[in-house]
Formats: sequence, structure tokens, C-alpha cells
Amino acid sequence: MDKQEYEVKSTLVKRVTVLHRVFAESKAEAISLVMQDRGERISRDEKVVEKLSHTTKKRKT
Repeated sequence: MDKQEYEVKSTLVKRVTVLHRVFAESKAEAISLVMQDRGERISRDEKVVEKLSHTTKKRKT
């Protein structure tokens, strides 16, 4: 697991824990809230990337 992947996972764990304490009845409900939010964010990011990819050249990494 690389550093970026670790940071993403730890951030998700923190968000699930906070939601579980504050809003959700169960941990499963908290996880579903986070995944729903994340899914909306990912789809929004994909739309932005799609718009940008038409105007910019892809860089080699």
C-alpha cells in the first residue's frame, strides 16, 4: 500500500467514525453514507476531468 492509498483509507475511516458517532444508528449506515457521498464526488470529478481532457494534452508521468 503506497502513501496516497493509505491517506485515502485513513480519511475514509475517520469520516465513517465521525458519521457513526454523530448521525448514523449503525456503522453500516455510516459506511453507506460515506460511499454515497464519495460516489457523487467521484462522478462529479470524472465530469470535470472529461471536460479538461478535451482542452489539454495528456502528460506522460
